[in-house]
Amino acid sequence: MYELRDLAALQGQRIHFLWQRDEDSDGPVLGFFRDLGSGVSQAADAVAGAVEAVVNAVEEVVTDVIETVATAARSLFDWLGGALSGIPLIGGALQAVFHWIGGVIGGFLDLVASLVKAILGIVGGVVAGVVRLVGGAIGGLLSWDGRTFVKGFNDVVGGVSGALIGVVLKLGSLVNAVFGQEWSSRPLTPAERDLLRRIYRGSIAFYNVRVVDGASGVFSVNDDPFTVGNTIYMKSTPPADYLGILVHECCHVWQYQNMGSRYLGDAAGAQAFVPDAYNWQAALDAGARRWQDLNREAQAEVFRDAYRFGRKRPPAPAVPGDFFLDDPVGDDVSFVAGGRDNTDFARASTAWVRGDWSWRPSSWL
Repeated sequence: MYELRDLAALQGQRIHFLWQRDEDSDGPVLGFFRDLGSGVSQAADAVAGAVEAVVNAVEEVVTDVIETVATAARSLFDWLGGALSGIPLIGGALQAVFHWIGGVIGGFLDLVASLVKAILGIVGGVVAGVVRLVGGAIGGLLSWDGRTFVKGFNDVVGGVSGALIGVVLKLGSLVNAVFGQEWSSRPLTPAERDLLRRIYRGSIAFYNVRVVDGASGVFSVNDDPFTVGNTIYMKSTPPADYLGILVHECCHVWQYQNMGSRYLGDAAGAQAFVPDAYNWQAALDAGARRWQDLNREAQAEVFRDAYRFGRKRPPAPAVPGDFFLDDPVGDDVSFVAGGRDNTDFARASTAWVRGDWSWRPSSWL
Protein backbone atom coordinates (compact mmCIF):
# COMPACT_ATOMS: atom_id res chain seq x y z
CA MET A 1 0.00 0.00 0.00
CA TYR A 2 1.29 3.43 -0.95
CA GLU A 3 -0.07 6.47 0.89
CA LEU A 4 0.78 10.18 0.97
CA ARG A 5 -0.51 12.39 3.78
CA ASP A 6 -0.45 16.11 4.61
CA LEU A 7 0.88 17.15 1.22
CA ALA A 8 -0.41 20.70 1.79
CA ALA A 9 2.01 21.09 4.69
CA LEU A 10 4.89 20.24 2.35
CA GLN A 11 4.01 22.81 -0.30
CA GLY A 12 7.13 24.42 -1.79
CA GLN A 13 9.39 21.65 -0.52
CA ARG A 14 11.16 19.01 -2.55
CA ILE A 15 9.99 15.51 -1.77
CA HIS A 16 12.18 12.46 -2.37
CA PHE A 17 10.78 8.95 -2.67
CA LEU A 18 12.68 5.75 -2.06
CA TRP A 19 11.07 2.78 -3.77
CA GLN A 20 12.04 -0.37 -1.91
CA ARG A 21 10.67 -3.78 -2.72
CA ASP A 22 11.06 -7.12 -0.97
CA GLU A 23 11.74 -8.93 -4.22
CA ASP A 24 13.04 -7.27 -7.39
CA SER A 25 13.55 -10.06 -9.90
CA ASP A 26 11.17 -8.36 -12.38
CA GLY A 27 13.17 -5.17 -12.37
CA PRO A 28 12.07 -1.73 -11.15
CA VAL A 29 9.59 -0.99 -13.97
CA LEU A 30 7.85 -4.35 -14.32
CA GLY A 31 8.03 -4.77 -10.57
CA PHE A 32 6.20 -1.48 -10.06
CA PHE A 33 3.36 -2.51 -12.36
CA ARG A 34 3.19 -5.95 -10.80
CA ASP A 35 2.85 -4.38 -7.35
CA LEU A 36 0.29 -1.89 -8.63
CA GLY A 37 -1.76 -4.64 -10.26
CA SER A 38 -1.62 -6.74 -7.12
CA GLY A 39 -2.86 -3.77 -5.11
CA VAL A 40 -5.77 -3.19 -7.50
CA SER A 41 -6.78 -6.85 -7.29
CA GLN A 42 -6.56 -6.88 -3.51
CA ALA A 43 -8.63 -3.70 -3.24
CA ALA A 44 -11.32 -5.16 -5.51
CA ASP A 45 -11.32 -8.36 -3.48
CA ALA A 46 -11.71 -6.38 -0.23
CA VAL A 47 -14.60 -4.29 -1.59
CA ALA A 48 -16.34 -7.39 -2.95
CA GLY A 49 -15.86 -9.14 0.38
CA ALA A 50 -17.49 -6.21 2.18
CA VAL A 51 -20.45 -6.37 -0.21
CA GLU A 52 -20.84 -10.08 0.43
CA ALA A 53 -20.67 -9.59 4.20
CA VAL A 54 -23.39 -6.94 4.18
CA VAL A 55 -25.69 -8.92 1.89
CA ASN A 56 -25.19 -12.13 3.87
CA ALA A 57 -25.97 -10.33 7.13
CA VAL A 58 -29.20 -8.89 5.69
CA GLU A 59 -30.11 -12.33 4.31
CA GLU A 60 -29.66 -13.95 7.69
CA VAL A 61 -31.64 -11.28 9.55
CA VAL A 62 -34.66 -11.69 7.29
CA THR A 63 -34.54 -15.43 6.74
CA ASP A 64 -33.85 -16.26 10.38
CA VAL A 65 -37.14 -14.58 11.30
CA ILE A 66 -39.03 -16.57 8.66
CA GLU A 67 -37.31 -19.85 9.50
CA THR A 68 -37.85 -19.33 13.22
CA VAL A 69 -41.57 -18.88 12.60
CA ALA A 70 -41.50 -22.07 10.48
CA THR A 71 -39.82 -24.03 13.28
CA ALA A 72 -42.21 -22.60 15.87
CA ALA A 73 -45.18 -23.65 13.69
CA ARG A 74 -43.86 -27.20 13.48
CA SER A 75 -43.34 -27.32 17.23
CA LEU A 76 -46.77 -25.82 17.98
CA PHE A 77 -48.67 -28.30 15.83
CA ASP A 78 -46.62 -31.21 17.15
CA TRP A 79 -47.48 -30.07 20.68
CA LEU A 80 -51.17 -29.79 19.81
CA GLY A 81 -51.10 -33.22 18.23
CA GLY A 82 -49.41 -34.66 21.28
CA ALA A 83 -51.98 -33.02 23.55
CA LEU A 84 -54.82 -34.57 21.54
CA SER A 85 -53.22 -37.99 21.10
CA GLY A 86 -54.83 -39.30 24.27
CA ILE A 87 -58.38 -38.95 22.92
CA PRO A 88 -59.85 -42.46 22.53
CA LEU A 89 -60.18 -43.81 18.99
CA ILE A 90 -59.23 -40.60 17.14
CA GLY A 91 -56.24 -39.38 19.16
CA GLY A 92 -53.66 -41.05 16.93
CA ALA A 93 -55.28 -39.73 13.77
CA LEU A 94 -55.45 -36.20 15.19
CA GLN A 95 -51.79 -36.34 16.15
CA ALA A 96 -50.87 -37.41 12.61
CA VAL A 97 -53.00 -34.67 11.04
CA PHE A 98 -51.48 -31.94 13.21
CA HIS A 99 -47.98 -33.24 12.54
CA TRP A 100 -48.73 -33.09 8.79
CA ILE A 101 -50.13 -29.54 9.03
CA GLY A 102 -47.06 -28.34 10.91
CA GLY A 103 -44.78 -29.95 8.35
CA VAL A 104 -46.57 -28.34 5.40
CA ILE A 105 -46.64 -24.88 7.00
CA GLY A 106 -42.99 -25.18 7.95
CA GLY A 107 -42.06 -26.39 4.48
CA PHE A 108 -43.90 -23.49 2.84
CA LEU A 109 -42.21 -20.90 5.06
CA ASP A 110 -38.82 -22.51 4.43
CA LEU A 111 -39.49 -22.14 0.70
CA VAL A 112 -40.28 -18.45 1.25
CA ALA A 113 -37.00 -18.06 3.15
CA SER A 114 -35.11 -19.79 0.34
CA LEU A 115 -36.63 -17.36 -2.17
CA VAL A 116 -35.39 -14.43 -0.06
CA LYS A 117 -31.95 -16.03 0.14
CA ALA A 118 -32.02 -16.62 -3.60
CA ILE A 119 -32.87 -13.03 -4.52
CA LEU A 120 -30.34 -11.47 -2.16
CA GLY A 121 -27.79 -14.15 -3.00
CA ILE A 122 -28.00 -13.35 -6.70
CA VAL A 123 -27.68 -9.63 -5.97
CA GLY A 124 -24.70 -10.13 -3.68
CA GLY A 125 -23.01 -12.68 -5.93
CA VAL A 126 -23.40 -10.61 -9.08
CA VAL A 127 -22.35 -7.30 -7.49
CA ALA A 128 -19.35 -8.82 -5.72
CA GLY A 129 -18.52 -10.80 -8.84
CA VAL A 130 -18.57 -7.74 -11.09
CA VAL A 131 -16.31 -5.84 -8.69
CA ARG A 132 -13.82 -8.71 -8.69
CA LEU A 133 -14.11 -9.20 -12.45
CA VAL A 134 -13.34 -5.56 -13.20
CA GLY A 135 -10.67 -5.12 -10.53
CA GLY A 136 -9.26 -8.57 -11.23
CA ALA A 137 -9.07 -7.87 -14.97
CA ILE A 138 -7.21 -4.60 -14.49
CA GLY A 139 -5.00 -5.84 -11.69
CA GLY A 140 -4.50 -9.21 -13.34
CA LEU A 141 -3.23 -7.68 -16.55
CA LEU A 142 -0.73 -5.55 -14.64
CA SER A 143 0.42 -8.25 -12.23
CA TRP A 144 -0.17 -11.22 -14.53
CA ASP A 145 -2.26 -12.88 -11.82
CA GLY A 146 -5.85 -13.79 -12.71
CA ARG A 147 -6.96 -15.30 -9.41
CA THR A 148 -9.21 -12.38 -8.43
CA PHE A 149 -10.80 -12.39 -11.89
CA VAL A 150 -11.51 -16.12 -11.61
CA LYS A 151 -12.91 -15.61 -8.12
CA GLY A 152 -15.28 -12.98 -9.52
CA PHE A 153 -16.46 -15.37 -12.22
CA ASN A 154 -17.10 -17.99 -9.54
CA ASP A 155 -19.05 -15.41 -7.52
CA VAL A 156 -21.47 -14.81 -10.36
CA VAL A 157 -21.86 -18.47 -11.29
CA GLY A 158 -22.04 -19.65 -7.67
CA GLY A 159 -24.48 -16.93 -6.62
CA VAL A 160 -26.92 -17.60 -9.46
CA SER A 161 -26.63 -21.40 -9.55
CA GLY A 162 -26.77 -21.71 -5.76
CA ALA A 163 -29.92 -19.60 -5.62
CA LEU A 164 -31.65 -21.70 -8.27
CA ILE A 165 -30.56 -24.99 -6.72
CA GLY A 166 -31.69 -23.83 -3.28
CA VAL A 167 -35.18 -22.88 -4.45
CA VAL A 168 -35.63 -26.13 -6.41
CA LEU A 169 -34.50 -28.26 -3.48
CA LYS A 170 -36.71 -26.40 -1.00
CA LEU A 171 -39.63 -26.86 -3.40
CA GLY A 172 -38.80 -30.56 -3.29
CA SER A 173 -38.87 -30.43 0.52
CA LEU A 174 -42.35 -28.86 0.40
CA VAL A 175 -43.54 -31.59 -1.99
CA ASN A 176 -42.16 -34.16 0.44
CA ALA A 177 -44.05 -32.53 3.32
CA VAL A 178 -47.34 -32.41 1.39
CA PHE A 179 -47.11 -36.12 0.58
CA GLY A 180 -45.88 -37.10 4.05
CA GLN A 181 -42.40 -38.10 2.87
CA GLU A 182 -40.55 -36.23 5.64
CA TRP A 183 -42.53 -37.75 8.47
CA SER A 184 -39.39 -38.37 10.51
CA SER A 185 -38.32 -34.70 10.39
CA ARG A 186 -37.23 -33.72 13.88
CA PRO A 187 -35.21 -31.10 15.76
CA LEU A 188 -31.75 -31.90 17.06
CA THR A 189 -31.70 -34.01 20.20
CA PRO A 190 -30.21 -32.33 23.30
CA ALA A 191 -27.10 -34.53 22.97
CA GLU A 192 -26.68 -33.64 19.28
CA ARG A 193 -27.16 -29.96 19.95
CA ASP A 194 -24.61 -30.03 22.79
CA LEU A 195 -22.05 -31.71 20.55
CA LEU A 196 -22.58 -29.35 17.62
CA ARG A 197 -22.62 -26.29 19.85
CA ARG A 198 -19.32 -27.41 21.34
CA ILE A 199 -17.83 -27.36 17.84
CA TYR A 200 -19.54 -24.39 16.15
CA ARG A 201 -20.49 -22.37 19.26
CA GLY A 202 -22.83 -19.46 18.54
CA SER A 203 -22.28 -19.33 14.79
CA ILE A 204 -25.30 -21.54 13.95
CA ALA A 205 -29.00 -21.05 14.70
CA PHE A 206 -29.50 -24.56 16.10
CA TYR A 207 -33.18 -23.98 16.88
CA ASN A 208 -33.94 -24.03 13.15
CA VAL A 209 -31.89 -27.12 12.30
CA ARG A 210 -33.98 -30.16 11.34
CA VAL A 211 -32.88 -33.75 10.77
CA VAL A 212 -34.62 -36.24 8.49
CA ASP A 213 -33.68 -39.88 9.05
CA GLY A 214 -34.38 -42.69 6.59
CA ALA A 215 -36.13 -42.38 3.22
CA SER A 216 -36.89 -38.87 2.01
CA GLY A 217 -39.31 -38.94 -0.94
CA VAL A 218 -38.06 -37.02 -3.96
CA PHE A 219 -34.57 -36.98 -2.43
CA SER A 220 -34.32 -40.77 -2.38
CA VAL A 221 -32.49 -40.90 -5.71
CA ASN A 222 -29.26 -41.62 -3.83
CA ASP A 223 -28.23 -42.92 -0.43
CA ASP A 224 -25.73 -40.18 0.44
CA PRO A 225 -26.53 -37.74 3.26
CA PHE A 226 -26.86 -34.11 2.22
CA THR A 227 -28.13 -30.78 3.48
CA VAL A 228 -30.68 -28.34 2.08
CA GLY A 229 -30.64 -25.06 3.99
CA ASN A 230 -31.25 -25.91 7.65
CA THR A 231 -32.48 -29.46 6.96
CA ILE A 232 -30.03 -32.35 7.18
CA TYR A 233 -31.06 -35.52 5.33
CA MET A 234 -29.14 -38.28 7.06
CA LYS A 235 -30.70 -41.06 4.95
CA SER A 236 -29.75 -44.48 6.35
CA THR A 237 -26.43 -43.50 7.91
CA PRO A 238 -24.96 -46.34 10.03
CA PRO A 239 -24.89 -45.58 13.77
CA ALA A 240 -21.09 -45.86 13.87
CA ASP A 241 -20.75 -42.97 11.38
CA TYR A 242 -23.80 -40.98 12.45
CA LEU A 243 -22.27 -38.24 14.61
CA GLY A 244 -19.28 -37.70 12.33
CA ILE A 245 -21.58 -37.29 9.32
CA LEU A 246 -23.82 -34.98 11.36
CA VAL A 247 -20.80 -32.77 12.13
CA HIS A 248 -19.94 -32.65 8.42
CA GLU A 249 -23.50 -31.83 7.35
CA CYS A 250 -23.89 -29.20 10.06
CA CYS A 251 -20.95 -27.37 8.48
CA HIS A 252 -23.14 -27.04 5.39
CA VAL A 253 -25.81 -25.51 7.63
CA TRP A 254 -23.14 -23.04 8.78
CA GLN A 255 -22.34 -22.26 5.15
CA TYR A 256 -26.03 -21.69 4.38
CA GLN A 257 -26.60 -19.44 7.38
CA ASN A 258 -23.37 -17.47 7.07
CA MET A 259 -22.78 -17.42 3.30
CA GLY A 260 -26.24 -17.73 1.76
CA SER A 261 -27.53 -20.14 -0.85
CA ARG A 262 -24.43 -19.79 -3.04
CA TYR A 263 -22.80 -22.55 -0.97
CA LEU A 264 -25.03 -24.99 -2.87
CA GLY A 265 -23.60 -23.84 -6.20
CA ASP A 266 -20.07 -24.01 -4.80
CA ALA A 267 -20.64 -27.49 -3.33
CA ALA A 268 -22.21 -28.79 -6.55
CA GLY A 269 -19.31 -27.36 -8.53
CA ALA A 270 -16.78 -28.99 -6.21
CA GLN A 271 -18.45 -32.40 -6.54
CA ALA A 272 -18.65 -32.06 -10.32
CA PHE A 273 -15.25 -30.59 -11.14
CA VAL A 274 -12.85 -31.14 -8.23
CA PRO A 275 -11.21 -34.58 -8.11
CA ASP A 276 -11.61 -36.09 -4.64
CA ALA A 277 -13.45 -32.96 -3.45
CA TYR A 278 -13.61 -34.13 0.17
CA ASN A 279 -9.82 -34.54 0.48
CA TRP A 280 -8.80 -31.34 2.25
CA GLN A 281 -5.26 -32.58 2.82
CA ALA A 282 -4.77 -32.86 -0.94
CA ALA A 283 -5.95 -29.25 -1.24
CA LEU A 284 -3.31 -28.20 1.31
CA ASP A 285 -0.69 -30.09 -0.68
CA ALA A 286 -1.85 -28.20 -3.78
CA GLY A 287 -1.23 -24.83 -2.14
CA ALA A 288 -4.28 -23.97 -0.04
CA ARG A 289 -3.28 -22.42 3.27
CA ARG A 290 -6.55 -21.44 4.95
CA TRP A 291 -9.86 -23.16 5.63
CA GLN A 292 -11.53 -20.36 3.63
CA ASP A 293 -9.56 -21.42 0.53
CA LEU A 294 -10.98 -24.96 0.51
CA ASN A 295 -14.02 -26.04 -1.48
CA ARG A 296 -17.28 -26.42 0.47
CA GLU A 297 -17.09 -30.21 0.83
CA ALA A 298 -13.48 -30.14 1.96
CA GLN A 299 -14.36 -27.43 4.50
CA ALA A 300 -17.02 -29.66 6.04
CA GLU A 301 -14.71 -32.69 6.05
CA VAL A 302 -12.11 -30.78 8.08
CA PHE A 303 -14.55 -30.60 10.99
CA ARG A 304 -15.63 -34.20 10.62
CA ASP A 305 -12.01 -35.38 10.75
CA ALA A 306 -11.14 -33.05 13.63
CA TYR A 307 -14.15 -34.48 15.51
CA ARG A 308 -13.02 -38.06 14.84
CA PHE A 309 -9.25 -37.76 15.21
CA GLY A 310 -8.67 -34.61 17.26
CA ARG A 311 -7.84 -35.32 20.88
CA LYS A 312 -6.85 -33.84 24.17
CA ARG A 313 -3.24 -34.76 24.68
CA PRO A 314 -2.46 -37.72 26.98
CA PRO A 315 -3.02 -38.65 29.71
CA ALA A 316 -6.57 -37.48 28.88
CA PRO A 317 -8.69 -40.32 27.41
CA ALA A 318 -9.31 -40.27 23.64
CA VAL A 319 -12.89 -38.99 23.27
CA PRO A 320 -14.29 -37.85 19.88
CA GLY A 321 -15.03 -34.13 19.91
CA ASP A 322 -12.74 -33.23 22.80
CA PHE A 323 -10.57 -31.22 20.40
CA PHE A 324 -13.28 -28.53 20.55
CA LEU A 325 -13.85 -28.39 24.31
CA ASP A 326 -12.22 -24.99 24.80
CA ASP A 327 -12.99 -21.65 23.19
CA PRO A 328 -10.59 -20.71 21.76
CA VAL A 329 -9.17 -24.18 21.14
CA GLY A 330 -6.45 -24.72 23.70
CA ASP A 331 -2.83 -25.72 23.43
CA ASP A 332 -3.44 -29.12 25.05
CA VAL A 333 -4.92 -30.75 21.93
CA SER A 334 -3.59 -32.56 18.88
CA PHE A 335 -5.06 -33.48 15.53
CA VAL A 336 -3.11 -36.00 13.49
CA ALA A 337 -4.62 -37.40 10.29
CA GLY A 338 -2.95 -39.04 7.32
CA GLY A 339 0.32 -39.14 9.22
CA ARG A 340 0.40 -35.34 9.42
CA ASP A 341 0.02 -32.99 12.36
CA ASN A 342 -2.89 -30.72 11.44
CA THR A 343 -3.39 -29.17 14.88
CA ASP A 344 -2.57 -25.58 13.98
CA PHE A 345 -4.66 -25.70 10.80
CA ALA A 346 -7.68 -27.10 12.63
CA ARG A 347 -7.27 -24.57 15.44
CA ALA A 348 -7.22 -21.67 12.98
CA SER A 349 -10.18 -23.13 11.04
CA THR A 350 -12.26 -23.43 14.20
CA ALA A 351 -11.45 -19.86 15.23
CA TRP A 352 -12.61 -18.62 11.82
CA VAL A 353 -15.92 -20.49 11.94
CA ARG A 354 -16.93 -19.77 15.50
CA GLY A 355 -18.77 -16.56 16.14
CA ASP A 356 -21.55 -14.89 18.07
CA TRP A 357 -24.89 -14.56 16.31
CA SER A 358 -26.87 -14.11 19.53
CA TRP A 359 -28.90 -11.31 17.93
CA ARG A 360 -30.77 -13.92 15.86
CA PRO A 361 -34.42 -14.29 16.96
CA SER A 362 -33.88 -18.05 16.92
CA SER A 363 -31.18 -17.74 19.58
CA TRP A 364 -33.77 -16.50 22.06
CA LEU A 365 -35.64 -19.84 21.94
